[in-house]
Amino acid sequence: MDKTIPDVISTLPTNVIKVNYPSGVSVNLGNELTPLQVKDEPTLEWSTETGALYTVIMLDPDVAEDIRAIKHWLIVNVPDNDLSKGELLAPYVGSRPPQDSGLHRYIFLVYKQLAGHLYHTEVPLKPNDRLGRRKFSAKQFAKRYNLGEPYAGNLFVAKADDYSNQLWAEINKPKLD
Repeated sequence: MDKTIPDVISTLPTNVIKVNYPSGVSVNLGNELTPLQVKDEPTLEWSTETGALYTVIMLDPDVAEDIRAIKHWLIVNVPDNDLSKGELLAPYVGSRPPQDSGLHRYIFLVYKQLAGHLYHTEVPLKPNDRLGRRKFSAKQFAKRYNLGEPYAGNLFVAKADDYSNQLWAEINKPKLD
């Protein structure tokens, strides 16, 4: 857990994102949740400034080194806390750590867009696009789009369970044409 700084971000955000899941659980600065509890898109809330736009990122940095990090959620140009009015670049995917891979950190970051509206060259991902989620770096994304340091953050940890094992079995099932 202590490797979040400097591996994922350079400095600790000064604000905390409130993350609440439909299952009734909340993210609380490193608490352990199960993949089943976090399978559905959560609601987020952080302190906002009038007229500001934000970028929301959720990632798992605890994957195989050749993959680096998995982008679980990415929304830009979010006014206030209204995710539905932002531009969705990667639809939400809950945690799904592979069997025997230990605890994974699932990190939420909010960046205040310093230059207002974010004009980007990102191609929005489809919900089932697995390859487009790989090799993501919050630091590189923030640098590319001049986002500065994260404005707010939070995280939870999760390990494989029956639900995530079932997801992996479906993903790895041979396709019959």
